[in-house]
Amino acid sequence: MLAYLEPLAREFKNHADPVKARQMKAYMKNRFEYFGFNAPIRKAILKKFVVAQGKPKYRIIDVIVSELFQLPQREFQYAAIEFCGMIKRDWSEDSLELFEKIATTKSWWDSVDSVNSVCIRPFFLKFPKNCAKHTLRWIESENIWLQRLSIIFQLRYKEKTDTALLARNIGLLNQSDEFFVQKAIGWALRDYGHSNPDWVIDFVDKTELKPLSRREALKKLKETETRVDR
Repeated sequence: MLAYLEPLAREFKNHADPVKARQMKAYMKNRFEYFGFNAPIRKAILKKFVVAQGKPKYRIIDVIVSELFQLPQREFQYAAIEFCGMIKRDWSEDSLELFEKIATTKSWWDSVDSVNSVCIRPFFLKFPKNCAKHTLRWIESENIWLQRLSIIFQLRYKEKTDTALLARNIGLLNQSDEFFVQKAIGWALRDYGHSNPDWVIDFVDKTELKPLSRREALKKLKETETRVDR
């Protein structure tokens, strides 16, 4: 293990809770091992670690991420993603390659959604130029996790949402049989519906969507309409 990471590993082990670890492992369908502590504890450990050891250096972030993803406990993968977010000022356009690697390594919804919120979403705000090209590449990759990212990366963009791109990417994936892709479509539309409900309602009316996507997209909007009607 890198000397830089040794104090972090010790702290993670010191906070291990075998009972919670079994519960967390079961919740994630036994895909990963866990130390057994929640996100607030992990963030507190990382904050203390960075004060003592400093933020990771951008020039070796890929090595740090690779090492953390080789370790069995899932908390190490969460830490790798958060380390990437700590150095966003140093990101270059080449950083996307690392974020894609994270998304496609030991992939499940927890890590993919985390790398989206911590890395992908802010990356495309910083480097929007080739967004359409990259997300099309993800769609064509047939990797369901990259496809999911092509849909959800604009979450919370609000008025900055590129609706043409959102519509294009959904249109290319709207007949996917993958649960996590269908769910992503509904999630992205529901999220944008907070800012522009008329656009979302019109889009859903005019677009052939899987039942899950349609239901998820309109869920909050229908609840709002019901409250208004009453």
